[in-house]
Amino acid sequence: MRQMVTERFTNQQIADVLNRQGIKTPSGKSYYAELVGATWSKLRKRDLRKSSNTIKFIEIGLYKVEEDGEVKE
Repeated sequence: MRQMVTERFTNQQIADVLNRQGIKTPSGKSYYAELVGATWSKLRKRDLRKSSNTIKFIEIGLYKVEEDGEVKE
């Protein structure tokens, strides 16, 4: 699908290609233009999430607060 989008296929053209190749949706149905558009939108969002994921580490400590309000490590 990415290659077809890059080659500027319309959503209907992509749906026609997928259906001719016998590729079904995850629920076993045929593709149509609106579904191709929704699928492409989800793929772009997924790609964006994958490329921007970062892990940040922060220091976590355990502290005990005494009855008088004093904090002890």
